[in-house]
Amino acid sequence: MVTVVIKHEWEQRNEAKAFETVSGIIKMAKESKLPQGFRLLSAYADSGSRTAFCIYEAPSKQAFQELVSKINPPTAYKVYEVSKLY
Repeated sequence: MVTVVIKHEWEQRNEAKAFETVSGIIKMAKESKLPQGFRLLSAYADSGSRTAFCIYEAPSKQAFQELVSKINPPTAYKVYEVSKLY
C-alpha cells in the first residue's frame, strides 16, 4: 500500500461539478463503498484558489491513477506518491 495525494484545480465554471464529484467520493468513503484497497484519509479544499488536496491509501500510484481516469473528474489534477516525514 502507498499513500497518494491528488491535487485538483478547477475553473470557476466547473466549480459546482468539482464539488459534486468530491462530495460523492466522500460519501462513498463514509459508506465504505470505495473500491477494495482504496481508502480516503482526508480531503482539503481552498475554494478561494479553486484547489483541493485529497489524501488516499491505495494499492499503488498506478492503480490510483487508473481509478481517477475512470472517474474522470472535471478538474486538472496531478497525483503524487508521498511518504510521511513527521
